[in-house]
Amino acid sequence: MVLLRQHKKREEELLILHREREEGLKHQLKESQDQLAEANDHLRKSMDEVLLKDGRIFKSHRASKNRDSSHSVGYAQLQAPPRILWRRAPRGRRASHFPRCLGRPRCGPVPAYSGGGGAFLPSCQLRACGDFFSLSVETEGGGRRRALLRGPARFQAIITGQMLDRNSMSPRRLEAVVMLLMLMIFNASGAFVGINIGTQVSNLPSPSDIVSILKAKKIQHVRLVNSDHQMLVALANTGIEVMVGVPNDQLLRVGQSRPTAADWINKNVAAYLPATNITYIAVGDEVLTTIPNAALVLVPALQFLQSALLAANLNTQVKLSSPHSMDMISKAFPPSTATFNSTWSSVMSQYLQFLKTTGSAFMLNAQPYYGYVKGQGIFPLEYALFRSLNPNSQIADPNTNLFYTNMFDAMVDATYSSMKAMNFTDIPVMVTASGWPSHGGRNEPAADVDNALAYNSNLIRHVLNNSGTPSQPNNQVSTYLFELFNEDLRAGPDSEKNWGIMFINASAVYSLTFEDVATTTTDSPALRGMFCVANSSAPHSALKQSLDWACGPGSANCSAIQPGQPCYKPDDIVAVASYAFNDYYHRTQASGGTCNFNSTATMSSTDPSHGICIFAGSTGANGSGSGAASGPVSQDSFASHSQSCWLTHLVAALLPVVLLL
Repeated sequence: MVLLRQHKKREEELLILHREREEGLKHQLKESQDQLAEANDHLRKSMDEVLLKDGRIFKSHRASKNRDSSHSVGYAQLQAPPRILWRRAPRGRRASHFPRCLGRPRCGPVPAYSGGGGAFLPSCQLRACGDFFSLSVETEGGGRRRALLRGPARFQAIITGQMLDRNSMSPRRLEAVVMLLMLMIFNASGAFVGINIGTQVSNLPSPSDIVSILKAKKIQHVRLVNSDHQMLVALANTGIEVMVGVPNDQLLRVGQSRPTAADWINKNVAAYLPATNITYIAVGDEVLTTIPNAALVLVPALQFLQSALLAANLNTQVKLSSPHSMDMISKAFPPSTATFNSTWSSVMSQYLQFLKTTGSAFMLNAQPYYGYVKGQGIFPLEYALFRSLNPNSQIADPNTNLFYTNMFDAMVDATYSSMKAMNFTDIPVMVTASGWPSHGGRNEPAADVDNALAYNSNLIRHVLNNSGTPSQPNNQVSTYLFELFNEDLRAGPDSEKNWGIMFINASAVYSLTFEDVATTTTDSPALRGMFCVANSSAPHSALKQSLDWACGPGSANCSAIQPGQPCYKPDDIVAVASYAFNDYYHRTQASGGTCNFNSTATMSSTDPSHGICIFAGSTGANGSGSGAASGPVSQDSFASHSQSCWLTHLVAALLPVVLLL
């Protein structure tokens, strides 16, 4: 009986404990639901404040009738949860005009979270029309608020301002939310290739002629070394994005006087917006390595100009940075151990903090030509020109085991590592100058037309392939080619006068296209029935290196060999490599492409197509007879599209979690 009573008492105690725990869990659940509803309400009201007016983003200061003057900022009371729709708009259009390329909204609602909210994040059916995002907040009653957001930096500035104004988030949680949203937007944007326009030319074509050349070559981004007013007028209403420059000889005045900086912004930027699409200001050029005496005014110049942009309400439209040369990095290889020259540690720390605060990019002048020449044979020419390396000459970072197929990527990764060494890891790199001279003196054998054409063509293909770099595969590197015209007045050896893709009389030095060759068709009638396939006797390590090059710098369309696609064979590298080699060969054979891949490929008349995996050149004997490679022939492969969808939904899942931290 004693044992029975003890057992019964124990059961009662456990029952009481269970009820207490149940009540505690219910209370915690109620608190979580309240916090989620509050976070959803904050986000909804913040988005409602972002309006569209006169082509600029601004905050609504609508006074509520039920509030006194001490609470002048009111918030619209939405009758139903809003729906957030995203669209993309082309560069260069005024915010008050939504482009034809968008058509009707194609953003199917994807729930960001459930319970107490109706907010939606973008689906993966967006049509790429540029780097503007059109934000539309709708209610079931038909109300709508619109805003035109441009890229991650602008979106970060808006969201940060809205959330800080509400005083509703800790800095850590705010930073996490902003980074998630930036990640989503970065994921939807692609890299671009622009071009530099120098002025050290004895007879420069007229601004109108230069703009005509830009349009003919379909160049949508230009970097001016100064703020030439005639050029800014000629570029008006073209949609071309413009980077203007503060020349080195003006840096001292701008960096020592806030009124001078404001005057510079008013005369050279504000006076031409919005007709001329000015998006960036390059403050000086390689200041620390060419005019070190001006180092102390570089960051003040950036700060004064930023203050002027803020005063003119242009800080979200125009970003500031300053181009640096590779000479700023003491030892660029291996990239993983690269660091900035310690002489400039203090200035660089302030400069990087400015970039992080303003959401700007690190500007890098990356010139593999100089790296190759200064290396004096350490690196092969093929490595500098994006050409396939000999299997015995593969270049790898011994610390990370990452392979580098070209010097350009190594330079960019060295810059990322140098910033990381100073505890800055979230600043993107933009290459503001990269090219190759087409002519040089007797002691400059690498400067010739063939190498210039090879480098610039491969650079364009590499950048537009959106492949990133070995250590930063998800960070695309927009690049400005150096340069449009030969500058015959430049000082130095003959090579310094011959970096242009055009002579000063506007005739072409060589033919160059600014479009991704990967978008061209692979269906060449002359190559029907001929296939470039992997050599089955080649070592698998060599095949993998060739495969990496074909799908990377080679810009082969490798979408069909991604997981889940018709040509995907995870255990058969010969079959996978054959598809990539064949696609590359059919795309590039007309322009000089070969079927070699360091002796790992060979020509065959046997159609390797099987099932619904159709190789370029197929006549239909072993397949469907479509004669085209399976998978979309486009700049963005299926792999990147799948990654985009996956990343968008991941952000949608993580956002409410971060809000509740």
